[in-house]
Amino acid sequence: SGGVRVRHLVRLHFCDIVSPALNLLYFDVYINGYSAYKDVDLSSLTFHMLASPVYVDFVVDSDDSGVIQISVGPSDLSSSMRKNAILNGAEIMKLVNVSDSHSIVAPRKKKLLLLKEETETKVG
Repeated sequence: SGGVRVRHLVRLHFCDIVSPALNLLYFDVYINGYSAYKDVDLSSLTFHMLASPVYVDFVVDSDDSGVIQISVGPSDLSSSMRKNAILNGAEIMKLVNVSDSHSIVAPRKKKLLLLKEETETKVG
């Protein structure tokens, strides 16, 4: 429909500051309506430490409208008493094709000078 799809780096930031203990929070991450990360357990991503920040990167194409939709929801592993999900932040960065970039600087030619140290041996 005339829209242009653009590739992006999506960096999602997580930090479990709500759980009273490890391995209690499981959730799923969806990007553009598709499952991007299933059964996320932040405890396992942070070497079993609560309140430790972690990020996960995805490369994503925007849809025809240019929109990227990010959502989180409970996992099938979630306890019915603790269904929850957490997303602390998101960064969305457009990936630029290097060949199309105007900010590329041609590398300078470097001269390399090799020095050889000679040692004298005295016979005596």
